[in-house]
Amino acid sequence: MELIAEIGVNHNNQRAILMDLVQRVIDCDVDTIKLQRFKSSDEISSAANIIEYQARTTAYESQLKMAQSLELSDELLLMAAEHIVKANKKLLVSPFDLGSARFIRAEIGNAAVKVPSPEITNKSLIEYLAQNFEKLYLSTGASYLGEVSRAVGWATASDTHRPEIELLHCVSQYPAPIEASNLRSIETMRSEFGLKVGMSDHSEGLLIPLVCKMLNCSCLEKHVTLNKGMSGPDHSASATVEELGELVKFTRGQEIFSPDTSWSEISNAIAERFAIDVAQVVSLLGSGIKEPSFAEIDTRDQIRKSFYINVPQVEAGDSLTLDNISAKRPWNSFGVDAADVDLILGRALRRSLTYDSLITLGDLS
Repeated sequence: MELIAEIGVNHNNQRAILMDLVQRVIDCDVDTIKLQRFKSSDEISSAANIIEYQARTTAYESQLKMAQSLELSDELLLMAAEHIVKANKKLLVSPFDLGSARFIRAEIGNAAVKVPSPEITNKSLIEYLAQNFEKLYLSTGASYLGEVSRAVGWATASDTHRPEIELLHCVSQYPAPIEASNLRSIETMRSEFGLKVGMSDHSEGLLIPLVCKMLNCSCLEKHVTLNKGMSGPDHSASATVEELGELVKFTRGQEIFSPDTSWSEISNAIAERFAIDVAQVVSLLGSGIKEPSFAEIDTRDQIRKSFYINVPQVEAGDSLTLDNISAKRPWNSFGVDAADVDLILGRALRRSLTYDSLITLGDLS
């Protein structure tokens, strides 16, 4: 199982914290270290309210203001990336907008990239990544199986270039409740798509990662922090460096269930291995139906995207292109879903729209 340590925004936009965290993660001997690249104003609109878990851990009143405070400079991103590569660790970067995807391709390379869960409906981004990178890790938090299938279809549609695809089950909540894990969805997606399936884990502790190893996950991604008490949206739901070290040690020697093991046998074996009640194991394994969990329903629309104007102004009669619009949070039922980009590209506006305006089908000629 490939172990991916997610730095994310736990650097707090400070060079000292970033480089200390990167070095200490390297010392834990994980396989892969993941960074993020985003331009806040290209992926979050001013209409995006702060999410409940973010409000608990930060003092910001909007997603945009919070993200801007955590937006890593390209200089620091490339510095961290170079340090990771020189340490002979695999580097993975997640883009949250098309410009960031182009930056990663130009400045870091085309080996692999991760599609974050909020971007699973972002057709234009997924298509670009599929055409320009050799491997896509596709995270599936807050998604239905049909949405995963659609994203896989976008990523494999080209006749000229088809990247390797590896899916990651995920619960898009921080921290993710153990009982929302629905780990049987890993096997559901493995059977449905014939692809490798791993886990992007936001739960507290090491139980879920260790169970994922027993379920033969292809990879395990875990956020890591220097201190869970630091200010920031992800620190409290992250593993400490010390916990990450324990995770590396335990998963490298953890047994794996054979493919023909029944779910009843799996439940009993996990309960015995971790000295927990079978009912708790049944709860964390879940139904196996790939769908948003109860912990994701309230945040799903806040992390998904619709299209907004992304230049100072587009005049009436001008056509919409990927250079003057952007898929941004939040999703809006009156707007155009990020999945429906083909409905608006090339179409002219009936009226002038200014920066950060939500685009509706009624705005188009």
